[in-house]
Amino acid sequence: MRLKAGGKWQGNDLMFTSHLGTPVMSQHLEKAFKSILQEVELPITMRLYDLRHSCTSFLLAHNISTKVVAERLGHSSVRTTLDAYAHVLPGMQEADSEKLEELLKTGTSSGTPNA
Repeated sequence: MRLKAGGKWQGNDLMFTSHLGTPVMSQHLEKAFKSILQEVELPITMRLYDLRHSCTSFLLAHNISTKVVAERLGHSSVRTTLDAYAHVLPGMQEADSEKLEELLKTGTSSGTPNA
């Protein structure tokens, strides 16, 4: 859209913009989002915030660094992320405990000797 707008583009560093880079009115964004949800046969009760939450849970569940996730969310502190998403982490605790146990037993990590 930026290339198409050329010199008329208003770079405001926004995620959702009009065709000229200006802010989108929330009701227009909501209408467009609901239309996409219907197109892909997802419940129209879903909110944009639900996508943010789902993405965060997915990243944490797949062992993406909490620091990276916090930065992506715009959190000023990893603590904020951990407080908000602690419910995603219990299964990860078990897997990490198993890894630690294996390290302590063998003194290696993925076949790499301990220094």
